[in-house]
Amino acid sequence: MYRTGVRVSELVARNRQGIDFDNMRVVAYGKGEKEREIFLTASACMYLKEWLDFRTDSNKALFVSRKVPHKRLNVSRVEEILRRLRKSTNIPKVYPPPQSVCKYYSCGGRRN
Repeated sequence: MYRTGVRVSELVARNRQGIDFDNMRVVAYGKGEKEREIFLTASACMYLKEWLDFRTDSNKALFVSRKVPHKRLNVSRVEEILRRLRKSTNIPKVYPPPQSVCKYYSCGGRRN
């Protein structure tokens, strides 16, 4: 989820019901089961709603595979999808941002 600071492991652990569209946020459990809020952009909320409306399966996971049976995506699968997307669009390789950037985005762009 672009510009949120969410880790891939936190992203794939999310369930459909875990998104607070009214307040544009998701509660994530990071390293050490530490709870933190991930703030979403308006466009992220819009695309997530479209994704959830599109789905016809009953899996509680937010992100699942396209093929039946729709299984929860794992970290390595998301990384593979991003690698393929990067190669098909000629985007240069991007390294994970430093932790301070993740913390900045996870606070909604506010400094603590």
